[in-house]
Amino acid sequence: MFHFSVHPAAITVTDGVRDAWTFLVGSWRKWLPAVLVLVAIEFLTFLLFVPDVSSLYHIDTYTGKLVWSPNATDKVPLLVLGYSLVAVVSLVVTWILAATAIGGLRNRPVTAEHVVFRGLLSLATSILLGLAAGVAFVVVTIVFVLAPLLGLLALLGLIVGAIYVWIRLSFFSLAIFDGFGPIEGLRESWRLSKGAVLRLLGWGLMASLILFGVEICVSFLALFFRAIGGGAASQATTYSLISLASGFTVFLMAALYESQRARNDPSLYPYAPMPTYPGLYAPGPYPRGPYAAGPYPPGPYAAGPYTPAPYPPGPYAGGPYPAGPYAPGSYPPPPYPPGPYPGGPYQPGPWGPQPYAPAPGWPPAPGVAPAWPPYPPGAPGWPAYPYPAPAGPAAEPVWKSDEPEAAPPLDSPEPPEPPASS
Repeated sequence: MFHFSVHPAAITVTDGVRDAWTFLVGSWRKWLPAVLVLVAIEFLTFLLFVPDVSSLYHIDTYTGKLVWSPNATDKVPLLVLGYSLVAVVSLVVTWILAATAIGGLRNRPVTAEHVVFRGLLSLATSILLGLAAGVAFVVVTIVFVLAPLLGLLALLGLIVGAIYVWIRLSFFSLAIFDGFGPIEGLRESWRLSKGAVLRLLGWGLMASLILFGVEICVSFLALFFRAIGGGAASQATTYSLISLASGFTVFLMAALYESQRARNDPSLYPYAPMPTYPGLYAPGPYPRGPYAAGPYPPGPYAAGPYTPAPYPPGPYAGGPYPAGPYAPGSYPPPPYPPGPYPGGPYQPGPWGPQPYAPAPGWPPAPGVAPAWPPYPPGAPGWPAYPYPAPAGPAAEPVWKSDEPEAAPPLDSPEPPEPPASS
């Protein structure tokens, strides 16, 4: 299992070199037997079948010019066939190491079927990318022939663009071994490398420097074999050791691949709780709250607490709105729109300026003391007149007038005088 010394999202190139080397050495039982067999095939191919390149030509001692050997053309087909076989063997070595690295990241077994199938998909994708690059080069060449200055600018743009695209697609082979298809692998590499071109370039330079250092050491060993007359042994040693060294760069790029996945998908490697607060917070990632999708209106916002959802659908009138509880006199003046209005309970007043005008024709409640104004004309549902009598002794109705008896009208006949006494 591939273990990182630090969190994958925060890993540096030095951490990646250390972790890649640790896993490369720790997983030797998975990859070393097959790789040794393939390297041995490379070694024997160079040693027995591939002619020494230096035997195809020599430098004339008198003229100082390169002179081809008489039988050089006879050796070219064997040379091409040998180098093609070595290239295929080196490619299979890379497949085995890539499958081992991804298997260590995912804790999967490495099988021959998986290596061959995923390797062929990776090879097909590489061929398609090569064809696209070839078409672009042909177009630039045609432009250069027709307009040299414009063609030169196009060539410079093609070089810069090719470097950029190569960096952005550097993960496609590892993504295919991780289970993606060819097109999905290219998309995944493009997604993971977004915003990280300089980081990938730095890691790639580190891998190139490591491989360059190995090649220098191997070249000294090759010079030793060539000095003792073993040209084929020199070639076999060079290519075999470089194939082994390239495996380390595969593991290094696998560590970078997983680091980019951790940065783009934080849920894959949640951070542990801070040691300062043990047990208070569970490890992330944390779930999203039940909030509506933004954008949200700009603040400032009124102080909470807020009424729990669900809320009625908008749109809402523009603010600002007064913060509750509402201050007296903060309501608009009448008239108000007709009801019905929702039932109470209502916030205690005072509500606006007092006194309030009495409601016209408001009926008194049954059983009240007879101190109310006269009963208004009847309305549907009102109790019938008269009011119920109050408890206690009978009392004069309050609606009887307290004024004296009215004088008889002037036009009434005079009452007869009493008869005179005799």
